Amino acid sequence: MRNRLMLVLLAFLLILNLTHYADRAGDNYFDKSLKNAAVTFAVARVLNGILSVIQHVEVAATPAGVGLSAAPGQILDPLNDMVEQFSTVMLMATVSLAIQKLLLAFSGWWGAKIVIASLLLLLMTLLVLDHFKIAGQVNKDTLYKFILLLLFVRFALPFVAISSSIVEALFLNAPIQAKTAKLQLIEQSAAAVIEADDGMKWHENLITSGKNLINVKKNVALLKEKLTQSISTIIDLIALFIIQTILLPLAFLYLALKLVKGLFGYGLSTAYHRLPPTSAA
Repeated sequence: MRNRLMLVLLAFLLILNLTHYADRAGDNYFDKSLKNAAVTFAVARVLNGILSVIQHVEVAATPAGVGLSAAPGQILDPLNDMVEQFSTVMLMATVSLAIQKLLLAFSGWWGAKIVIASLLLLLMTLLVLDHFKIAGQVNKDTLYKFILLLLFVRFALPFVAISSSIVEALFLNAPIQAKTAKLQLIEQSAAAVIEADDGMKWHENLITSGKNLINVKKNVALLKEKLTQSISTIIDLIALFIIQTILLPLAFLYLALKLVKGLFGYGLSTAYHRLPPTSAA
């Protein structure tokens, strides 16, 4: 019975290895995750650009002949630092997903599929011969363990991708999309603080209006109020993307490794060894 179950499992792995289901599922997951990460990264870079422009607005005024200089945007330094760190995290998240997608393509290389399929067929043949006692008992443990290593390399990333997609669909996708949309609204709201004139973008209009120190201070205060609303959203997104691109892959990779390690202790030759018939008393 155990012999038949092993043959069924090996046949299933053989079919899964030669088909594109696991690879396609993993590829779809990484494409979707890359798209979401890229959108969030783009929003972070726009916010960073907005803050950088405001910080470099320096207003000069000469009341009563006395020269004065002010840079009201400097009050946004802490927020700008956080947005820069957020941009760095999103860049690393995007790069991590791109690397995983590339490794997935390598694991699905046709040459690797042929080698694994050949070894699986060989192991299945040996098990069939052993079951019907067509050939003598052959130690299959070395071949079995070698195939386990190859299967780990072949299916580790598809397993990580499919498992991660299930967890993300249940817990992560909705908050990531909601908070990214909220960050986009904050960005648009900040950009709308100053109406564009003569076809100029809002930050160009801010620099042009810098002749009026009072107006610039007022505009910067409004922008600070708008942008500080993004702090909690940024922190949440940093946590969500660290979970998505670092913690989940490492957790499922560890589970796959533990599974393979456990199967290593399962010796085929021992499992299918038949006790000799007992002699009649």
